[in-house]
Amino acid sequence: MPANEIEFWWTLIIGTGVFLSLSIGLIVAVIYSQRRFLAAQEEKFAILKASEQQFRRLVEDTPVPTMVTFQNRITYFNGAVLKLFKTNLSNDILGKQLLELVHPASAQLAREVIMAYIEKRKPLPATEMRIVRSDGEEIETELATIPILYDGKEASLLVIQDISAAKRVEQILREIPKNIIAAQEAERKRFARELHDGVNQILFNAKARIEILEKKISSALNNENEFSAIKSPLMSAMNEIQRISRNLRPSVLDDLGLTAAIGALTEEFSTRTHIRVTVQGFSQNRLRDDLEEAFFRIIQESLNNIEKHSMATQALIEYIDNESFITIVVTDDGKGIQKEKRKMQPLSSSVGLTTMRERAELVGGTLTINSEPGKGTKIVVIVPKKKSS
Repeated sequence: MPANEIEFWWTLIIGTGVFLSLSIGLIVAVIYSQRRFLAAQEEKFAILKASEQQFRRLVEDTPVPTMVTFQNRITYFNGAVLKLFKTNLSNDILGKQLLELVHPASAQLAREVIMAYIEKRKPLPATEMRIVRSDGEEIETELATIPILYDGKEASLLVIQDISAAKRVEQILREIPKNIIAAQEAERKRFARELHDGVNQILFNAKARIEILEKKISSALNNENEFSAIKSPLMSAMNEIQRISRNLRPSVLDDLGLTAAIGALTEEFSTRTHIRVTVQGFSQNRLRDDLEEAFFRIIQESLNNIEKHSMATQALIEYIDNESFITIVVTDDGKGIQKEKRKMQPLSSSVGLTTMRERAELVGGTLTINSEPGKGTKIVVIVPKKKSS
């Protein structure tokens, strides 16, 4: 065999051996790498399983209703969820969507929460929702959503808190000012009636007797001045009692409505204080009793503050009626209030402003005060026409 053929075959044999060696080495490396990958995956899977088992133990023992949802369906829940929904049947919960458990009034809010969660994949703040129990009872809850890994997949952890009791307490606390004001109005009405029918009637009878006595003996004794001196304080006392009675509960408010009551109030106020009051926009249409009472008391307290604190010479009371809201604006040309001094106002004034704000809120409205030194004060009350539920 020629030397060049021997060299060719020798080179081929060596090359084939090198190729086989490299191939075997590569195969061994791939197998080793694959085994390491599988071992790592098995380790991760074991850790995940242990973590999920620990999660289940923690969640099962907690009294807080907790659920896990995957693709918007409930895949896991703890025993507290069954208690919350008053059911012993897992099928009442498992596999259902959140929308199937909430009250129709909360359905739109639930959709918005789900969409926001899908978009952000971040924990969402607690949201109030009304849910329906298996027996049909409706309860108020607070629901928080947290992204988690469950069975190795992206899922959502829902934590639910029953806040029905807290809501009932809130409702009671909201009713307290309303009940207090209602009690105050009833007491004012009773006291005004007693002043008018009791004390004022006694003074009126005393005045009538004095006038009769005056006619009988004044000409003989020529002492008309003495009788006038006796009648004058009686008249003053009667007028003051009538004013107090009107302020406590003006009968004209009940009988003729807000417009007539404001007219009588501003007329008496201007006569007594010499502060000119202009009234605009009021109509003869009657409003709900609670609105008329709230508006009258707010205007009355505003005039009281103008008299005591503003040093004003004139005031304007506006009634603005549009399609959905009624606005009352009371403006004066007084000295105004400096912001830093508002907290240092006399107790009677601050209490009066607080009461005005409470009255506005109780009829579903808002009250704002705008004031600058030397530019007077404006009180704006905005109340919806439709009574809030």
